[in-house]
Amino acid sequence: SRLLQYCLVRRGFIAGSMLTGLVLALGLGILVVRFEMFPVDQAWRMWIYGKTRQDSNLEATERQAMRVESIVQSLPAGVIKSFTTTTGIKWDGTQVLPNLFLMELILSPSTERSMSAEEIKVFAFSRIREQKIPFDMDYYIDGGGPPAGKPIEIQVIGNENTQRLALLDQIQKDLESLGATNVDSNYTAGKPEIRLEPIHERIAQARLSVAQVATAIRTAFDGTVAAYLDTDEERIPFRVMLAEQSKDFENPLRGIKVMNSTGALIPVERVVRMHRVSSPQTIFHYNGHRSNQVTANIDRQKTTTSAFYAKLQGRYDPLMRENRGFRIELGGEGKESANTFSEMIIAIIVAVIGIYFILTVQFDSFLQPSMVLLAIPFGLAGILLAFALHGLGLSMLALVGILGFAGVVVNDSLVMVDQINQIRSNRLNSAESFHEEIIEGARNRLRPIVLTTLTTVAGLIPTAYGWFGGFDSFLSPLVMAMAWGLIVGTPATLFVIPVLYSLLHDLERRWRREGQ
Repeated sequence: SRLLQYCLVRRGFIAGSMLTGLVLALGLGILVVRFEMFPVDQAWRMWIYGKTRQDSNLEATERQAMRVESIVQSLPAGVIKSFTTTTGIKWDGTQVLPNLFLMELILSPSTERSMSAEEIKVFAFSRIREQKIPFDMDYYIDGGGPPAGKPIEIQVIGNENTQRLALLDQIQKDLESLGATNVDSNYTAGKPEIRLEPIHERIAQARLSVAQVATAIRTAFDGTVAAYLDTDEERIPFRVMLAEQSKDFENPLRGIKVMNSTGALIPVERVVRMHRVSSPQTIFHYNGHRSNQVTANIDRQKTTTSAFYAKLQGRYDPLMRENRGFRIELGGEGKESANTFSEMIIAIIVAVIGIYFILTVQFDSFLQPSMVLLAIPFGLAGILLAFALHGLGLSMLALVGILGFAGVVVNDSLVMVDQINQIRSNRLNSAESFHEEIIEGARNRLRPIVLTTLTTVAGLIPTAYGWFGGFDSFLSPLVMAMAWGLIVGTPATLFVIPVLYSLLHDLERRWRREGQ
């Protein structure tokens, strides 16, 4: 009672100090605390994958994959529960090629192993570099929750191949300059091809047709059935083609001739133009247009997917303006995190607005509901400071915990304001007794509010800190948000609400005097 009396007497100074502290605490928390949709600290599943030389067959890829297996098997005992190796397929199933390799690792529970998924990745990749295994390696750690893709995914959409590949290369270099790791794209060049373009003027001058030239080339390399030998058991075809030692793949048209209508032998080299090209191994489409995707990981010790995604927003708009007909779209975990955070903020705002209108009907006032809701920012400041001191990031479930805390702390504020209103309505509202009425209302609700908070926090703290069974990076942030929100929000209810109630009464009295 004495402490509250002191606060009420100096209500202007106390309210100003509390609001200043609130703004500073919220600002500090927003700057320090990062948002990470699903933390990977205790992930129990991860993939290590890569690709070797383009001309590798499954057997060669498997031999190199076995070397990676030996590295995984050298991890400390109890870290890996099981692993499965697959060759010939990409980790997300979008490509099936003989030079691809995929290893899925199932990790032991986090309380039973000495290494995190990130540490396993660092260990494996350092050994792979030391042994010079010819794999272009990458990884993916599943943090739980719905699939969101790689931390950074960028779609380059446009039908012109050369221009699209140039944009891919430019974006990859830009991501590397920003600090992204394992930057790669899903473009894979196919095997070298030779495209033959008939020179129609020369073919006509040589008294040949395109069909004759094509038949001669096909006969040389694929062969043409010239005759059949019939036996009692079967009919055996005789195929005429160039002998293997006569085939020159550096200049495949050399020595091939075709007879024209006059009986002259015309070298094919004279009537055909040869181009060496390389087509994509796989053609990807996005909404009906050709596309390719750039993917990248991030150093989670330095940044988060949300922060990195924020850097990329609008960054490639100039590229789209310079390359008409092309679109560059951001995606992956960064985009999902940003969308999830925005949706949760909207949900919190909608909840607060809904509570406000309900309280407006309850109190028949527009100002008292605002006073009740002010307990939420104080609790939120406590949550942000607690997460900053613990070195934790806000996850999606932590935002759910904030929603839960808001409901509880608003209920505490509601019963206190309602109690003060009842006391005032039952007494003469003289200026001399006003502070005593506030103190009595706060004192009457002190025990229920404190007991409710203590019992709730006592039930939450063991889970928040993992006293029994260990800390869970997936669920503990949810519980910690509720616990620390109540720990800070309850004192705000007990002291800030009475002070604001008194200030509101002063404002009402001033308005009445000015109205008179």
